[in-house]
Amino acid sequence: EQQMLELARLVVGVARSPPARVNAALDHSLQAATNVGEVLAAAVAPPRLLLAEADELVALRRENDRLQAELSDAKDKLAEEMNLRTKPDYFLVSANSECDQALDLVQDMRVQLSNASAQLMQANAAIAHHADVTQSLEKRTLVAEADSAAAVRQNTQLHERISASLVTYNTQLERLRKQVADRDRANVIPARIQALTDENNSLRRANSILRRHSAAHGLDVDTLVLASA
Repeated sequence: EQQMLELARLVVGVARSPPARVNAALDHSLQAATNVGEVLAAAVAPPRLLLAEADELVALRRENDRLQAELSDAKDKLAEEMNLRTKPDYFLVSANSECDQALDLVQDMRVQLSNASAQLMQANAAIAHHADVTQSLEKRTLVAEADSAAAVRQNTQLHERISASLVTYNTQLERLRKQVADRDRANVIPARIQALTDENNSLRRANSILRRHSAAHGLDVDTLVLASA
């Protein structure tokens, strides 16, 4: 096969030896040929196109280049449009996600507000109950203070009467003692002495009742008696 290749090159070279057949392109193809087929192809020059066909081919190539450029521009515009369409979709999805989060937050805040309102109502009810209890205690305190003041006035009046009675009693008792001392000698006890004795017993009972009443109200009878005396 190598010999056939060399022979073909020789034949073609002789057939195209200068100056009869000079063609640089064919010479280059002949030198670059690696098999008999390529050598035979390099022996014959390719057919030449007519001028009109060549112009049409150039025009077609230019049109092809223009269409390729338009196709590239269309691809770029389509990619840009898809990018522009993708961004709003992304923004829309992001906005929807943020909106859902905001709605969840609002719902949580509503639940917290409802719980706070319930606690506030309970606190208001407790405050109202406390106010009622405080008002009731204030009324009872006023009544107790009024009763205590009335009791103090009554005790004061009673102490004054008892003090006056004790002064009279002591005077009469002293006089009675003198009379008793005088009458004892004669062994005579008049009715007046018996009456004073009964009155003395009555005053003793009244004094005992007064002491119990004063002790119940936290009053010192002896101090009041001495003060009024």
